[in-house]
Amino acid sequence: MAVCPRTGVNVHYTGLHLLADLYGAVNLNDVEYIKAACEEAAIATGATIISSSFHHFGGEDGVSGIVLLAESHVSTHSWPEFGLATFDIYVCGNCDPTLAVPVLEKRFLPKKCKVSLHHRGIISPIRFRVAQFMKKAKDLIKSLDFRK
Repeated sequence: MAVCPRTGVNVHYTGLHLLADLYGAVNLNDVEYIKAACEEAAIATGATIISSSFHHFGGEDGVSGIVLLAESHVSTHSWPEFGLATFDIYVCGNCDPTLAVPVLEKRFLPKKCKVSLHHRGIISPIRFRVAQFMKKAKDLIKSLDFRK
């Protein structure tokens, strides 16, 4: 749950999306190192890893990759020539994307780290309560045995 900055009303949301830009970072052209760092960051959020895919791009210098999560994804692009790596960490459920930031800072030792956090899929309190009610009603109906 979060507070809507426009109305001040508590709202529910479906996911948290963290963007991190690491400036003056190191280890930005090693595919396996970056893959391991992204997987460690994903685990730190509390997410479940499904698969990973990483590769070089831009003349074999930069690395691009994604860790597919049961709860969404962690993706990255690196530009070693600028000492820059960008990360996109989107999770839902009980995962906390802010827990990935210390992992990324430890692994890439940036001189500067710019982070923004966004609430995605904002749901009004009324819609949220209706959805909860409908789920309970469906569960109740499923639990009833009409064959008796």
